[in-house]
Amino acid sequence: MKKFSFTLHLVLMLGSFGLGFTAAAQKRDYGLWTGADISQKLNKRISLNLAGELKFKDTLTKVDEFLTEFGLGVKINSHFDLFGGYRLGRSAEEDAFYTNHRFTVGAKTDWDISRLKVVYNMRYEFEFAEVYTNGYNLEESKRVRGRVSVEYNLPNSKLTPFFSAELFYDMSPNKEREFNRIRYRLGSDFAINKRNKLEVFAQYQKNMNAKTDKSSMVLGLFYSFEMKQKKEPIETRPQETVAE
Repeated sequence: MKKFSFTLHLVLMLGSFGLGFTAAAQKRDYGLWTGADISQKLNKRISLNLAGELKFKDTLTKVDEFLTEFGLGVKINSHFDLFGGYRLGRSAEEDAFYTNHRFTVGAKTDWDISRLKVVYNMRYEFEFAEVYTNGYNLEESKRVRGRVSVEYNLPNSKLTPFFSAELFYDMSPNKEREFNRIRYRLGSDFAINKRNKLEVFAQYQKNMNAKTDKSSMVLGLFYSFEMKQKKEPIETRPQETVAE
C-alpha cells in the first residue's frame, strides 16, 4: 500500500513538473558543468565528501562559477540518509564579482521497485554572497529544494540510466515566497570499477514566476572516486555533491 501511494505521488509530481515544458523560453543559455569528487567512509554509517566543480555559460564562452564543497553524510538505515555541507563559490555576473557561501542540510529516502530505484531528496539551503559593484554588499538567499529521481538497474551492464525532476521554493528575505525554478535531468552513471564512476547528463532548467522567462540547457560530466578502507562497510551513499 505504501509503495502504491508513493508511486501515485511520483506520477502526479512528474506530471506537474512536465508542465514546465509547455511554455517556450524567450531567452536560453547553453552551458557545461564538469567536476570531480572524492569520498571516504569513516565507518558503516558516516562518510565524508570533498568536491570541486567548474561551470561554463554563454554557449561555453565564459566561466560562470568555480565551486568547492565539503559534505558529511549519516546513514540512519538502509532507506534513509541525512546530509549537510558547506560550499564556497566564486562567480562573475556582468560587472559584478562575488564570493558566495552556501550551507545545506537535508534528507534522502529511497525505494526499490523491481529494477527501479526511486529516490526523494529534500534540502534546505542558506546562502550569502559578497557582492562588489559600487561598493560592498551582502546578499542573502534561502530556498527549499525537492527532487524526485528514478534510476534503472540495467542487467549485466555498468550503466545506470536515471531521470530526475526538481522544484525550487524561494524563501529569501524581502522577496515573495514562491516556486521560482524547475530543473530536469536525463543521464546515466557508468561504473568504471568498484571505486571509480562517471556521471553524464543533459539538464534543462527554467525560471518560474520571473520577469525574464529564462531557461538553460546544460551538459554535465562528473567523476567520482571512493577511497578504500581496510574493512569494507555496508554500502552507503548519503553524501550529495556539487553537481546538485
